[in-house]
Amino acid sequence: MILMSAVLGPDEGCLALFEGSPPADADRRAAHELWIRECADCHGVVGAVDGRLSAGLDPPPPDFSDPCRPITDEWIARVILDGGASFNGNPAMRSHHELSEHPGTVVALVELVQGFRGVGSCKPREQRPHVDLDDAD
Repeated sequence: MILMSAVLGPDEGCLALFEGSPPADADRRAAHELWIRECADCHGVVGAVDGRLSAGLDPPPPDFSDPCRPITDEWIARVILDGGASFNGNPAMRSHHELSEHPGTVVALVELVQGFRGVGSCKPREQRPHVDLDDAD
């Protein structure tokens, strides 16, 4: 299995791909604990953007439970390591550069997030235009 896990320092672009083995049980446990402690309030316990702080975030976090959302392992790992501002997301999501020393935990977090993806067919969504009420004169 090819996974993201060889992690370079923040000054070296953060990531490198390599062929590795699945994360150990200790890595999965650490990833789950980190998710609950630092991620679930905004992303929701199962990544469905239903955490206690989700509604007040602008921009909102991505819905990882959406079966139609194409999210790569590389993108998830980069955002975990570099934070929300690194991809024009919400800057409230801090970077986790300290995880560069724990690549197995990064791989386990990626696996956890990818596991939230729902199943089912994709349905077109209604697109609503953005309306700024302050400019409606």
